[in-house]
Amino acid sequence: NFHTYTLDWMTNAILFYVDGHLYETQTSWSSSVGPYPVPFNQPFFLLMNFAIGGNYVGNPSTAAINAGTVFPVEMVVDYVRIYSVTDPFRIAVKQSGGNILLTWPTNIVCRVQAQTNFLSSGVGNNWSPITTATNQMQVTPLSGGGLYRLVSP
Repeated sequence: NFHTYTLDWMTNAILFYVDGHLYETQTSWSSSVGPYPVPFNQPFFLLMNFAIGGNYVGNPSTAAINAGTVFPVEMVVDYVRIYSVTDPFRIAVKQSGGNILLTWPTNIVCRVQAQTNFLSSGVGNNWSPITTATNQMQVTPLSGGGLYRLVSP
């Protein structure tokens, strides 16, 4: 049967899935190269192999290994996909003199919208698109306030 194996490499854990079901989570490790965040901040490569033996069906005998026994194993790979997780849609706000600097992650595709007209209840009803070519925008605070948000295309 074909199966889907997933490995999620997070900043503080490695999660292993088989057919969409979490199989194991690793959050601790021993490393000769240093303390946390090693190994989570290191480059790595993907190695796919067969582990012959172990507790599941037992180890092959030394005689079988030395005799060049061909073990009945086959790995058929349809694809391998590697991707980066997208940062959440969030705007960072920082005061810059009398203005406000809005920034957001560079690796997300989004649009910026502003809302400046509020109803008497304090809730606005119209969002206007703002055109910007970068992941930051400097705005002048408006009297009465204003709201900004990121939306996906």
